[in-house]
Amino acid sequence: MLYDIASKRLAQLAPAPFLSLLLQSPVDPATHVEELPQEMPTLNRADQVWRVISPGAEPYLVLSEFLTNWDADKKLDVVAV
Repeated sequence: MLYDIASKRLAQLAPAPFLSLLLQSPVDPATHVEELPQEMPTLNRADQVWRVISPGAEPYLVLSEFLTNWDADKKLDVVAV
């Protein structure tokens, strides 16, 4: 539980560097990372939801679910309908 809480906080404080770490790829400094609601009509739930808008690229969504231990059923929480 402690690791997922720390990860959530780091993601909130510095979304672009955290996203770079998560994707294992540098994020252009001009990239806009917009935090979206964690619950939406077409999304059950995710710990962190970002819309990423990079210059010269199509926008995309990043759904993150931070877990201390793997739970096979947890992936169903981030399933888009």
